Amino acid sequence: MAGPNTETLIDDLRVVAVVLEPPEISAGDTMAVDVTVADPEENGAELLFWTCTDPFYAGECLEAGLPQEQWVWEGELDAGHWTHALEIPVSLGVWFAKGFTEMPVT
Repeated sequence: MAGPNTETLIDDLRVVAVVLEPPEISAGDTMAVDVTVADPEENGAELLFWTCTDPFYAGECLEAGLPQEQWVWEGELDAGHWTHALEIPVSLGVWFAKGFTEMPVT
């Protein structure tokens, strides 16, 4: 019997999947985030997850002006998984309502 295929063998800590459910939401809605990580040495890991809404592809997150506790979450892997419910800040609704055609002035 042949060993594992070296092209597909994951031999170090690696994110395998990030699933958002539902995949599309609006400001104020909650989504479940499920992160699956390959951890072949079973060492576990701490996880840092954040949202970044960049409607103009300018390399800037709309969330950056908000307090971090509204868009940054920490966790630890449990058997290669981390699941968390994220609520999208209501304050981002201003941009969603404008259809990202203009930035609001605050």
